[in-house]
Amino acid sequence: MSDKRIPITVLAPLMVGLVVLIALAVFVSFLLWIGTSGSQNMLVENGKTTLTTAANLIVQPLHENKLEELSNVLNALTQNEHIIRVEVRNITGRIITTVTSDEDWRPEREDSRALAVEALVEGAPVYQDIGDYLMMSAPVGQVGTLEIVFDKAPLQEMRQSSQRFIFIVGSTLVLLTAGIIALIARRVASSLQALSSAAHQIGKGDLAVEIPVFGTRETARLGTSLRNMSIDLKDLYQNLEQQVTALERRAKYLETTAEIARRAALALDPRELLPQVVELISQRLDFYHTGIFLTDAASEWALLQAASSEGGQRMLAQEHKLQIGQQGIVGFVIGHGQHRIALDVGEDAVCFDNPDLPETRSEIALPLRVRGGIIGALDVQSKEPGAFSDEDVAVLQTLADQVAMAISNARLFQQTQESLKAIRQAYGELSQQAWVEILRGRTNVGYYCDDQGVQPIQDLRDMPRQTKDQPTLSIPLRVRDQHIGAISARKPSGAGEWTSEEIALLKALVDQLDVALESARLYQDAQSLATRERLISDVTTHVRETLDIETMLKTAVQDVRQALNLPEVTIRLGTPSSSTQSNGDGHGKGEEVIT
Repeated sequence: MSDKRIPITVLAPLMVGLVVLIALAVFVSFLLWIGTSGSQNMLVENGKTTLTTAANLIVQPLHENKLEELSNVLNALTQNEHIIRVEVRNITGRIITTVTSDEDWRPEREDSRALAVEALVEGAPVYQDIGDYLMMSAPVGQVGTLEIVFDKAPLQEMRQSSQRFIFIVGSTLVLLTAGIIALIARRVASSLQALSSAAHQIGKGDLAVEIPVFGTRETARLGTSLRNMSIDLKDLYQNLEQQVTALERRAKYLETTAEIARRAALALDPRELLPQVVELISQRLDFYHTGIFLTDAASEWALLQAASSEGGQRMLAQEHKLQIGQQGIVGFVIGHGQHRIALDVGEDAVCFDNPDLPETRSEIALPLRVRGGIIGALDVQSKEPGAFSDEDVAVLQTLADQVAMAISNARLFQQTQESLKAIRQAYGELSQQAWVEILRGRTNVGYYCDDQGVQPIQDLRDMPRQTKDQPTLSIPLRVRDQHIGAISARKPSGAGEWTSEEIALLKALVDQLDVALESARLYQDAQSLATRERLISDVTTHVRETLDIETMLKTAVQDVRQALNLPEVTIRLGTPSSSTQSNGDGHGKGEEVIT
């Protein structure tokens, strides 16, 4: 919807022009009023002067009784174009003489007499405005009053001429003022319009728009303020963009760290985990090269274990390694336990002299720290100069710590698996040896069951022979991958072959039997161990009931014989040298024998 409101660029000049025009109109009206009032006052003042002069002229002739001169004086007065009638009255109000230049004008007698009386009372000239005429009366010494009638027509013509002149001058002033206002308004409006357009562009996000600074002092100040605001907004926008970029980069770091942790939980083999980690870091964070170095067993060399770039793959094929503490920033980081950033200038320029990675312009190496130790370094390289800030260092170190923990966990899992494998192998050997002992000590090699019941088998040759029409199924008995026997089942004649369901069922039963046999063996071993420990405890407790050596030895001999159910037990006491000299009865000379 369009905005129908009048813009200030138009309204302000119109308001200013209207105020100025009103002021000019008032001024012209005032001039006209002043002109009219001034003409009236001028006529009155002139009339008063004329009356005074005429009165002074009249007094002297009358005093000398020269009435003919009075007529001459009055005729002289009527020669003035403004005076149309002159009349002299005595004190009683009677007209002494009258001279007129306009026979058609006859004033009201009462008005004339009243004005004469008023002049005598006031003792000064008085006047009365009668239409187009002005009638004035003044006292004349002791004679009476002098009345003069003035014609205002010439005065009105002069006033009209003055009004026309004032109107022309006023109109000219109005037009000039309007023109000046239009010029000022145009200049102000153009500057305000330019500032408005610039502000509109800034509102759309175009902070590069040029802000005009011209016009009046106020508009120039406004333009300067708008320009400063645009510069501040541009700086603020750039700062916001940098902060948003930093936050997005940090979010990528955190996502990468979480992804590394997730993959570390899935890939527990370091040889499988490390290539995934370097590829993930390079792809997610847009780095030119990412490599992981791990220390050797002697902690003398840092060995490249994984790389994301093609050059890094060539370095892997060459079994690339760096001497710890002496070679490259990776060696420095592992040797000192501190991160280091290398730039493509100054002393660090030598770090980029690597033909396999020619596009590197900045590099950072961070230690892989686990439980207070350093197991290697994370090497990250970028094509951009100065690509790593202080904030990047903190986040990348967190990422490196996560990588180190993932490597440590994978190593620990691998070591645990190897330990479990060794334990299983050792346990399998013990279990195999135990079963060998069990099988050797058995008189029955197995059992045979048919309709007549269960019968022991002491010799495999005593087992019933298999016939062609009786299908037989044999499944081996295994305990921890050790073959300890077999179970055989035979169908009656005409029952058909063994089905897959029957075979699966018999295998499931055999699997359970394998577990049960091993559990039974372990239980027997546990029982034997418990019995042995109990016998040892009983004998030890019985022996410790006395502090007499002879009694202790006799008790030990008796308890051992009874516990082991032996026919004879002998304890000999003597020195090693005496034990080599026998008396012929099997006892050495000097030995004490208790049987």
